[in-house]
Amino acid sequence: AETATAMEEMNATVLEVAQNASQAAGTTDGARSQADRGAGIVSEAMARIEAVRQQALTLKADMGSLGEQASSIGHIISVINDIADQTNLLALNAAIEAARA
Repeated sequence: AETATAMEEMNATVLEVAQNASQAAGTTDGARSQADRGAGIVSEAMARIEAVRQQALTLKADMGSLGEQASSIGHIISVINDIADQTNLLALNAAIEAARA
């Protein structure tokens, strides 16, 4: 009778261990699934960060080009101002010559 009782207790313990192992396997599967989803989210975030980095590099290049063009425009305006000054001087000289005549 004691042997039968011990066997029943051992059988119950084995069943409990099996249930715990099954629960652990389910928990592990859930954790793996969440880890896979997390890895997907991280991967997507990295791709978006890379896209932002590329856009920032493009913007930097565009801003450099814009700065060069602004400098060229400044030079052209300076030349136009020089021509305007010379034109005003010629007009003044012409007015003086006209007044003499």
